[in-house]
Amino acid sequence: MFLQSCRSAMGIVVMAGVLTLSMQAGEGKIRATVELDIPYVDGGGHDQQLDLYTPDAPNFPTIVFVHEGGMTSGDRKDSPYAEMAKVFQNMGIACALVNYRLAPDHKWPSQPNDVVSAFDWVKRNIGRYGGDSKRIFLFGHSSGCYLVSMVGTDQKYLQVKGYSQKDIAGVIAMGCRLNDHVFVTDEPPECYECSWVPAQYLDKFMRRELAFVSLKQRNDAVPARHVTRDLPPTLVLIAEEERFFPPILRDAAEFVGRALVAKAKADISILDDRRHMTAIQNMVRSDDPAVVRIVEFVQGK
Repeated sequence: MFLQSCRSAMGIVVMAGVLTLSMQAGEGKIRATVELDIPYVDGGGHDQQLDLYTPDAPNFPTIVFVHEGGMTSGDRKDSPYAEMAKVFQNMGIACALVNYRLAPDHKWPSQPNDVVSAFDWVKRNIGRYGGDSKRIFLFGHSSGCYLVSMVGTDQKYLQVKGYSQKDIAGVIAMGCRLNDHVFVTDEPPECYECSWVPAQYLDKFMRRELAFVSLKQRNDAVPARHVTRDLPPTLVLIAEEERFFPPILRDAAEFVGRALVAKAKADISILDDRRHMTAIQNMVRSDDPAVVRIVEFVQGK
């Protein structure tokens, strides 16, 4: 569908998996390249590959996007990710769409480790495409939001590849809980936003937590717990209809509050008239509020 529409409007050259597009836009000519199915680890199969959309602009920034799916499903090839990547590409920002190994076949920390490996590949290689290796941003939606937030807050994932949080230009966290600690108690905690499970149901609960092998591991993987002054600049995006149930806004307020106390930079932006999925599904136009806010964030760094 994409190739068919391109043939009618622009020149196309396809060589060795690289799609080069030439199209008229505004006053000048824009050239963009799309390289698909790039393994970001040696021998990486489909779940350890990325699709890279690069603009024809010097020293461009790059967004590394991580998809949703509860860490058990989803794919970089799903709609509307390619369309979203092309929007950023046409605005002078590269976009790498990333897959990662899924639970239950792959347990934590396979997922954040893959995000770091994808980040590492982009960091090492974006220069040969004309990009700025110092301006690599992590962006995730839903479970992808959770993953990029963990990588941005907990230093141990980056250290595996020899990086620190200072190597991330910024994190864009869209639509996930950032402070979801699970309490084991026979009575509900007083705070309405708390997750809890009675002791006699803990085993049943953990069987549904397909990525984690223990509650201790799961409760360590709470982004707000790891916020320090080393936090990369972080933009939290929340759809209007997902603010309270689950308490995404309450979690985000705690996360940003901890960041500000630590003298780190973080902020929240509410996306009016958006639900959890429409927030990402509508990012196919340059004037979409989420696109506008992300571009402002990236260009400001």
